[in-house]
Amino acid sequence: MSKLMGRLSNSKGQSMLEYILIVIFVIVIGIAAWRMFGKRISAMVRQSSDYVSNQVKDATQGQVDVTKINK
Repeated sequence: MSKLMGRLSNSKGQSMLEYILIVIFVIVIGIAAWRMFGKRISAMVRQSSDYVSNQVKDATQGQVDVTKINK
């Protein structure tokens, strides 16, 4: 019986279990956040990328006055 109690009160195993539970919790929160905001973030990144791409294309074709670009 004392061996069983010794194993149950093993702090090394308890710490490892706590770390595993924390990692699982972080993963679940990450998946939930991705499902909630993933499409919106992708659209924002795509919009920003298109804007920068158009600015670079216009600048290389000489259609943008570089003195008027916001710094």
